[in-house]
Amino acid sequence: MEDLLQMLRTSLQQGIHLILLIDDNSTMKNSDLQAKLQELDMQEACLSWHGNNGPATFRRNKNRTPIDGIWLSKGLSPKFSGYLDYDSLIPGAEHRCLWTDITFIQAFGHNTPPTVRSPMRGLHCKDPRIVENHVKKYEKLAHQHELPKRVALLLSVAKAPLSPELIREYEA
Repeated sequence: MEDLLQMLRTSLQQGIHLILLIDDNSTMKNSDLQAKLQELDMQEACLSWHGNNGPATFRRNKNRTPIDGIWLSKGLSPKFSGYLDYDSLIPGAEHRCLWTDITFIQAFGHNTPPTVRSPMRGLHCKDPRIVENHVKKYEKLAHQHELPKRVALLLSVAKAPLSPELIREYEA
C-alpha cells in the first residue's frame, strides 16, 4: 500500500489527474486505504454519487459493502457513476463492474474534435478498362501474398469450428 500511495503522491504533486480503479478486498467506506486516499484529496466516484448506500460489489458479500472502487483525484468530478448488475457485462464474474463518466475537458483539458471521415471513392464498374485495371492490380497483390495457395490450403484443412490458428490464417 505504501508503494501505491507514494506513486500517487508523486503523480499528484506533478499535477497529473488520476483515476484509480481498485479491488481492495476491504470496504471503500472506511478502511485504511480509504482514509489514506482521502488524505490525498481523492474521492471515490461511485460512493460520492450514490452515498454510502451503494451495493456490495462482490457477489458473496451480503452486507452491502463495496470492496471495489473508482478513486478520482481532486480536479475530476463525475457527471455520473454507478454499478452494473452482476453478469450484465461479464457473465459469471464475482464482482460488479463499476463505471464513472467524466467530461473530456476534465480528462484531457479540451473537447476532442469529431473524427472526420474522408469520403469513400467507389469503383466505377461501367468502364471495362477501369475494371480490367483493378482486376490486374488485385491479381498481382494476391500472387505477391500467395493468396491462392493459402486459400487452397485453408479450404483443404478447415473443419467447423475453426481452430484459433486457422482463424488467424483466415484473417491475415
